[in-house]
Amino acid sequence: QRSQAGPHYEFPLRTGIEPNFKVINPTAPPTGRLGTLTLSQVLREAYPGAVYYYMARPYRVQELRYRMGEIRVRRERRYTTKPQLQNIVFPKFQGGTFRLLANETAFLAETELQVSERVTGFQEQRGPNVMPHVYGPDSPYSQRPLTRFLETTGVCWYLPERRLISEPIALQILEAFCLCCGVETRDLGAGIF
Repeated sequence: QRSQAGPHYEFPLRTGIEPNFKVINPTAPPTGRLGTLTLSQVLREAYPGAVYYYMARPYRVQELRYRMGEIRVRRERRYTTKPQLQNIVFPKFQGGTFRLLANETAFLAETELQVSERVTGFQEQRGPNVMPHVYGPDSPYSQRPLTRFLETTGVCWYLPERRLISEPIALQILEAFCLCCGVETRDLGAGIF
C-alpha cells in the first residue's frame, strides 16, 4: 500500500540507513537551506573546512553539528578542497564468508565486512598552491577526525605477490567491476584489511 508509487519513494536506499544533514547558510534568504546530504556525502564533500559547492557557488563548511543534523556554511572564494580519507576494512571471515576460493598461498573470499572511513583533514588548492590541513587541537575546523562505521559485504583477497594487493590495483578492479555491472564507482570503495 505505502509503495504504490514505487518503493524507492517510500523506502530510499541511500538515505534510510545513515543520518541526513541539512546544509545551512544563515545569511542566505529566504530559508538559508542549501540542500541535504547523507553522511557518506559529508565525508567526501562537506566535512569541516571543506569548500562545498551548491548551485555552482562555493561555501566554506564552518561547523558540523552532528547531533542536530546540521552543517553551517558561509560564502567562500572559488577554492577547492579534497578530503584526506583513511579506509580500513575488517572482514568477518568467521561466520560471515559467503564464498571462498583458496590454495596453499592465496585466497579470494566474498564476506561480510565492517568498514571504517575517516576524514583526518584535507588539502586546499588555491590556484597552483596546495595547502594541507590536519584536524587536531590547533585546527579551526575540527579537533578530531570525522569517522563513520559501515556494515557491508565485499571481496577480499590475499596473494603472496605484495604488489598485487595494493590499493591502486584494488581501485582498478573496482572500476572494471563498475563498468561491467553498471554500478557507479562512488557507490563502492576499496581499502586494506
